[in-house]
Amino acid sequence: MSERAMDRALLATSRVCRRHSALVIGSAILLFFLSLGIAWKFLEFNTDRDALIGSNDALFDVQSRFLEEFPHTEEVVVLVEGGDVKRREAYVEHLAELLREHPDHFYAIFPKVELPFLSKQALMFLPEDELKELVDSVERARPFLKNLGSESGLEGLLVEFSQEPGQTEDATLAPYLPILTGVFNELENQVDTRGRGPYRSPWGKVFFSENADEMQDATGSQQDSLTAYHTVDEGRAHLLLFRMKNPGQEAIEIMRAVVKKAGKTYPDLAVGVTGEWILEYDEMQSSERDSHRSAVLSLILVAVLFSISFRQVARPFAAIFCLALSVGWTVGFTTLAIGHLNLLTISFATILIGLGIDFGIHLLFRYEEEFQKCGDTDVALDQALLLTGSDIVIGALSTATAFWAVGFADFKGVSEIGIIAGTGVMFCLLATLTVLPALVARMDCNRAFEPGDAIPLGSRILMAQAEAKLLRRSPWILALTAVFVFYAWPLASSVSFDYNLLRLQDPTLQSVQTELSLINKGGNTVLYAVTMADDMAQARRKKEQLEKLTTVARVDVISDLFPQLNPEKLASLRRLRGLVEDLQTELGSDQSPDTLSGSKLREVGEGFESLNSLFESEKSSLLKHPDEKVREATRNFQAQMEELFQKMSKLGPGAIEDSLGGFQSAFFRDLNQMVEFLKLQDPDYHLKISDLPENLRLRSFGETGKILLRVYPKDNIWEREPLARFVKQVREADPESIGAPAMILHHTSILKKAFETSGMYALAAVVVILLLYFRSVRWTLLALFPLALGVYFMLYVMGAYNVHFNPANFMGLPLLLGIGLDFGIHVLHRVQSDGRANMFDHSTGPATAVSGLTTICGFGTLALGGHQGVASLGLILASGVTGILISALIVLPALLNVFLKKELAQKSSASEAEEDYTEAMTA
Repeated sequence: MSERAMDRALLATSRVCRRHSALVIGSAILLFFLSLGIAWKFLEFNTDRDALIGSNDALFDVQSRFLEEFPHTEEVVVLVEGGDVKRREAYVEHLAELLREHPDHFYAIFPKVELPFLSKQALMFLPEDELKELVDSVERARPFLKNLGSESGLEGLLVEFSQEPGQTEDATLAPYLPILTGVFNELENQVDTRGRGPYRSPWGKVFFSENADEMQDATGSQQDSLTAYHTVDEGRAHLLLFRMKNPGQEAIEIMRAVVKKAGKTYPDLAVGVTGEWILEYDEMQSSERDSHRSAVLSLILVAVLFSISFRQVARPFAAIFCLALSVGWTVGFTTLAIGHLNLLTISFATILIGLGIDFGIHLLFRYEEEFQKCGDTDVALDQALLLTGSDIVIGALSTATAFWAVGFADFKGVSEIGIIAGTGVMFCLLATLTVLPALVARMDCNRAFEPGDAIPLGSRILMAQAEAKLLRRSPWILALTAVFVFYAWPLASSVSFDYNLLRLQDPTLQSVQTELSLINKGGNTVLYAVTMADDMAQARRKKEQLEKLTTVARVDVISDLFPQLNPEKLASLRRLRGLVEDLQTELGSDQSPDTLSGSKLREVGEGFESLNSLFESEKSSLLKHPDEKVREATRNFQAQMEELFQKMSKLGPGAIEDSLGGFQSAFFRDLNQMVEFLKLQDPDYHLKISDLPENLRLRSFGETGKILLRVYPKDNIWEREPLARFVKQVREADPESIGAPAMILHHTSILKKAFETSGMYALAAVVVILLLYFRSVRWTLLALFPLALGVYFMLYVMGAYNVHFNPANFMGLPLLLGIGLDFGIHVLHRVQSDGRANMFDHSTGPATAVSGLTTICGFGTLALGGHQGVASLGLILASGVTGILISALIVLPALLNVFLKKELAQKSSASEAEEDYTEAMTA
């Protein structure tokens, strides 16, 4: 369509709308409320990041296969810190009970691991050589264990040690030295604390060697209910895991109320909740809250600024009313065309407020200028449409095209924001060209010409005078611009792309703080890879393969609880059963701490002397033993015994009674637990899946019985480089692996690529539009100049404030593309029309300035939000628009004044013919 044809179409449309103003306004309002009603009933808010991609995505098939087998793997993580171990464990149990009161919302509640079956097969997890060594140790200790009875005390134990080696001709103390060293070491500990210190079992290191701590836990008095709580930070913090059936607002609010209720009983504990669903929900709530607040605040600021500029309320209110209508229509369109809003599209209202008001500003400013010339409302509206209508249309079409180009991106979330924002811009244009003239015509139908109603003349004169002074110094302006470009380069070039999604969120959110705390403590971050195995053997192979990777910290899989049975281990266990089946499990049960006195204490002393004599008689041969381990054990025992005797020699009878009495009671209790644990080992017991607790089965097995493997990273994979290395290694080792890390890496990569590609498409489309409109390559480049310089200024501000592009703010670039062209188009069209670079001695300069300031206010309010992604979007848009505005109103006129002065003079003489044309069109 040629410019003249466009002018005729705009004029005809405006006249029809003014003639039927009541019908136009009523229909627009009806459509507004209809759109809101449809949105209220059908529009959804989708917090799922996976919904941002299309179903034809490269990883979609892998993800779909995994979700078919494991539809619910996302877990909520409760981190409990502070207090002591018992308090944290009590809180975890209490919270678990409260969560179980809501079975419709929460399930698979996992406060601890309860594995009673491990007591029967715990030794099967030992390496084969360690298991054999353990059985040999039990065989060596069997004689004196068998001779001990319920009436045995510490004196009996020492007698047995003293007598056992002498039963055979080649007998020696050598096999018993590790046991004796452990016993004497703990005796020394009790002597140091007068029997009040915690008891440390000597049996673990004797029997279990490197696995002493783990196996010692399994020999406790509660073998039939073996329990392990989830802990991080070396046991200084506890975790509780559970799942939500419907992870929506209701369930999350109930969960937080339950956590708060549980915390009232334990005020000394610090409790945080996180998880994929929680982070996504909080991010959506934060961005939605910030976007709504920004939309309201920007609307208020735009209205105030608009009203101040016009020194009255009615006509600015009409423009804002049209803007509100277009936002409502866009909501209805979004509901019908897409059906939902997501993390990217939620901010469309603020975008439209920042962009759409510009159309009304330019039209009303030109209307005011023309009304002061003729004093007639209809003629002034016709003139305004003829002189600025085509600029508004081209600006809107350029902006919408920039957004629609984004709609062709492969990334679904980006495509949707492009479609919504592009269509919304056209709705803003439609309301400006139809409803706004109808409103102005009705409001000003009886308006009398009064100069006081015009845009303040004094301020315009001051702005025009200041502009004239600047234009006389145009070379200096260009020189200063060049200096700025050179000076800003280091900061502007430092801006990069930040892929860390956690940094997009509000850092004050509890879920974000808890996730960061988990990362810092080396705990279970919510980001981990997952894969599947068909059976236990394949699960073990995958675990072994994955744990060899340098980026993997550990792999959690249920096969760890299923020991591998082999003939050698089974033979060792059967041999062990034969050694312990006739041993008593009530050794020393008749003894108590207060039984070690009088004659008993003398018997203990005699036992020590007897054992010492035996050792002295064998020491020489033991120190010359061919086995270095025996020689080392001899030296260790000698040092330990001498140290114990030295300390005991300094104590009185009462202190010795306390020390040895406490040790005697704890030692025999520990010994009985050890014997009972050994007798529980069953080589014929085979663990079945049905033996597992329900919460373990739900976490470990899929719909068809496949086994889930969780692969945890060694580094913080919220950062790009560790994430890329982790995903690369894991997927190379297992192409079927998937999970949040792989999806985040893939999504952010294609998101960035989508914005880059769509930006190029948008720029190409806009350049074509400009070429068709100006029909000149030079003037097209001039229209692009404010955009280029404004984007450079934006990069400088980003570098100065250490703000980088991210998945949330990257869409600011196509936004700036439309805004930058709009300012440039209006300035250049007026220059072509008047033949002068001055903008402030008529309406174009003030209109562009107010348009820019309202846009800055609209987008600047986004920077006030807590959501860092939305806030950074507001910062780059506000700074970018500021740079574009300065470029369009100061630098571009200076450029024209220096390089196109003669051409402008020629255009000035031709402007009279243009005035004759417009007068003929409006006649």
